[in-house]
Amino acid sequence: MKRLRAFSWVFATLLTLGSNLSAGLLFPDPPGGWSYFFNGDAREPGGGADFDALDGTWSHTNGSDEWDGSDIGGTFGPGNSPGGISVFTDGGISYLRIQDTGDPRDFGYSDPGSNRKIYLGHDLSANGATDTQMDDGFTLTFRARIPTGGTIDPLHRDGQGAAGVQPYPATGDGYVTSDSGKGNFVVRQAAGGAIAFSLTTATDTPGGNPDSNRANFTGLTMNEFAGNQVSGSVNFGQGTGTNVIAFDPTQWHEFWIVLRKDPANVGTHQAYIYMDGSFEPTVFKVTAGTGNDYAQSYIAIGSTATPQNSALDVDFVAYKLGVHFPGNALDSLPPEIADVSPAQNATFQSAAQGVRFSASTQGGNSLPPEGFLLELNGEDVSSGVTVSGSPQARQAVYTGLQANTVYTGQIIVRDQAGRGSTNRLSFDTFTRAGAVVIEAEDYNFSGGSFVDNPVVWGLAEQLGLAGTDYLDTVEFANGNSVYRSGDPVGTANTTDYLREEFANSGLPDVHVDEINAGEWLNYTRTLPAGRYHIHVRAGSAGAQPLRIDRVTGDRTQPNQATAQIGSIRLPNTGTPNAFAYGTLSDVLGRPLAVGLSGVTTLRLTAPTAANNLNINYIVLAPATGAAEPQVTASPGPGATGVSPAVTLRALVYDGASPIAPGSVKLALDGNDVTGGSSIVDTPEGVSVTHKPAAPLTRDAVHTVRIEYAGGSVEWSFTTANPPLIPGSYATAPGSGRNAGINVQIHAGRQDADIALFQTTNARAEDQLAGRLIDPATSQPFANEAAGANNGRLIETSGINYSQLADGVGAFVDDKPFPNLDPFDWNHIALAGTAYLELPVGVYRMGVRSDDGFRVSVGTTFDTPELRLGEFEGGRGTAATEFEFLVERSGVYAFRLVYYEGNGGADVEWYTTDLETGVSHLVGGPTAGAIRAYTAREGSPVTNPPDASLSARVDGSDVILSWPKTSPAYRLETSPTQIPPSWGPAAGTPTEDNGTLTLRVPATGAGALYRLNHP
Repeated sequence: MKRLRAFSWVFATLLTLGSNLSAGLLFPDPPGGWSYFFNGDAREPGGGADFDALDGTWSHTNGSDEWDGSDIGGTFGPGNSPGGISVFTDGGISYLRIQDTGDPRDFGYSDPGSNRKIYLGHDLSANGATDTQMDDGFTLTFRARIPTGGTIDPLHRDGQGAAGVQPYPATGDGYVTSDSGKGNFVVRQAAGGAIAFSLTTATDTPGGNPDSNRANFTGLTMNEFAGNQVSGSVNFGQGTGTNVIAFDPTQWHEFWIVLRKDPANVGTHQAYIYMDGSFEPTVFKVTAGTGNDYAQSYIAIGSTATPQNSALDVDFVAYKLGVHFPGNALDSLPPEIADVSPAQNATFQSAAQGVRFSASTQGGNSLPPEGFLLELNGEDVSSGVTVSGSPQARQAVYTGLQANTVYTGQIIVRDQAGRGSTNRLSFDTFTRAGAVVIEAEDYNFSGGSFVDNPVVWGLAEQLGLAGTDYLDTVEFANGNSVYRSGDPVGTANTTDYLREEFANSGLPDVHVDEINAGEWLNYTRTLPAGRYHIHVRAGSAGAQPLRIDRVTGDRTQPNQATAQIGSIRLPNTGTPNAFAYGTLSDVLGRPLAVGLSGVTTLRLTAPTAANNLNINYIVLAPATGAAEPQVTASPGPGATGVSPAVTLRALVYDGASPIAPGSVKLALDGNDVTGGSSIVDTPEGVSVTHKPAAPLTRDAVHTVRIEYAGGSVEWSFTTANPPLIPGSYATAPGSGRNAGINVQIHAGRQDADIALFQTTNARAEDQLAGRLIDPATSQPFANEAAGANNGRLIETSGINYSQLADGVGAFVDDKPFPNLDPFDWNHIALAGTAYLELPVGVYRMGVRSDDGFRVSVGTTFDTPELRLGEFEGGRGTAATEFEFLVERSGVYAFRLVYYEGNGGADVEWYTTDLETGVSHLVGGPTAGAIRAYTAREGSPVTNPPDASLSARVDGSDVILSWPKTSPAYRLETSPTQIPPSWGPAAGTPTEDNGTLTLRVPATGAGALYRLNHP
């Protein structure tokens, strides 16, 4: 155990003199000692912007901190919000405890100093760190745990104020990566890129709701893997989920972590993680995030995300610049793979060049040729790999690639002791002479629920075009492209300059088109007759489907007839600006061969995209081999998050001979539903469509089986678990009164500090409730959108506001925000409340906004018990859609909260028809819009207690029994089973000690009985 170190001022002095420092218990110090260590025994709050906190070298003046300087514990009040930082001593160990209890603002505390996030940074440049220190090499050590006892404050979970203050969990309270690469321990280089390491418990969540999106993992978590470019999509749940080490984080653990640039260029960096004195590392490919709080290179500790709550004990943290492995660890290092070609995600590679890479090892290790393994597209091709070089430095070549093929796979190299390293592969061998390549922006018609100007994204940095700006937007008018962007330094026309450079670069990924839910793009080409494999290169922040159809009607008009081709399952690339291929495949995972010829229009439709999908280009590659029957379907095998109101669609492709429609049978969850399906012959094969009579069971695996002449296929998908709005929230159908939406708007002083108007729902609620204080007056901010009624009005045509009322978004009849000048109004908070008339069913609702929002529902406007959808933070105009179920027809109390920080401002509140994809404003004037009311009559219906009906035979009678409840159930009967015809049961039940009974004859044709609550 480490002894308590005293006289921290002495060590600070030594640090200034550049002397070697010692730290650690289980690992020997690196040669020359550590560049710096923090001993966990100092917690000075510091005086401001300088790095003068803790031991005098840390700062918590940043956008991710609200520490009020207080200790943990004590009497809560001004200057001592729940949570904080304390130093404790236990068994001779001094350690720092940092606790963020959630968001105390939801419980009456206020910023600044609410302790809703606590985050401290240490300047690495003070010890000579470069702006590319993680690339150059960085060695970090720390000893930490998640506390489970001692002085600790109760939780004040974000968004859970109605549930009240909760006790600190007996199993501890950890953290998961948030805010694009922030966590308990963070290393960031000034040139860009942050990597976080956090101690995590199974019940940790990215948000305040303890029952939503749990980690279900215990140990060390870090940035998710999301490719080899610095990315904003490295948070918990955004990547592959493989960068974890399992252990009990509530016990002390000591880590030694070496970071450096990934020599294989698979991730941005490579992390060697040693733990508790072991010299055997766990090696990860990691992707650095975009999170940033200081201009210089730095390390940081704490808890940065307002929605999360966590506690952390830190015994010590130290670092040394450069790559330093502990002790004799060189002999335990796995092989190093480098010089991989083709590079990760490389495109249009020559098949003749093959796959090439090198591998090396250190110490007394060697690399036997039989330890070189290569897998491509699920096949082991190691026998075709040629290995040369010395036992410690070898080269490998494989030359069996085929042209016009997408390849994924992995390289594995093992040393003489069986220690291995793995390198992922992803590339293609398309040739423009042999395949048809369609750039995403070269479509001839677009449409759908929303029609945006596609994003045009230039890889200016990759091409070394210093001084250029990224292209911003592209507009299409009558098929002609009109580009606009800022000019690069010294260049008169950015567009021509960039397009010329891109053309010269040979890169196909020049532009991308961003499409959202329900949007589609038509691509018309004249194709040589043949069979084609269809590949789409796209960036997608989440795995999602992309439907492919062939337009059979007028290709220049919307809503024309289409013939189904299939659905591509696009992979999760971590961010819309990182690209990978999705291949049109059958339900068995084989690339689908589609027969196409002549003038052909393909339509790409994004059914579920939500501002997270960029299409790069489409490749039609010639297929080889004999034709055979294949089946495509939507949803496809393994699909998750499928709407319970899904319509099943499948296409049985003809093989060498046509498939007869009469031979096709469809079963869902083991039930034959052929009779309730549409089965139609098409030029491609047999189209199968089935709409279940009722929503499918939520959060469940559902199995589909199709039989056809000569074969059958079976697959499964999993439905989503959208919120279920209880029937107890509703008043009776038809009880809504006075059409419209109640609107409350508040705009703060325009010259106020933007930092006071954070882009959070909590700020919007505080502003609307008069809890946001103007430091100039020490009073709530005055409402500059007060108008004639203090910012309150009734909106009768739906919420569709934009700052300039210029038609931004999906619905063009925008209004300016009420009571505001259309120019440069910032600091807006708005609430819309309405009673919505909703029949039983599944609904898809959405909010398109700049910036964020939250939609909730409850028994009243003031008690929004159930959160349905939200976006937290700042963004440009974008849509977020979400589904929910209504279990009882009625009128429900909905609340929309919207907020804007500065810059652009707009908001639309709408629903989207699950079948047609057509959208309507909530309470809007169009047919199909959900009706909205400002008032309703009656009280929400209370659900009766659970009850069951039992039966027993007594002679020639059956005695039916059920509990007496309030409200009461009604006993109903039906003389037939198919279809049942229910009516009140004859006779008067008797009551005995809270149980109702009714005697009915057991003779005759029989009857059905049930309990019903009208």
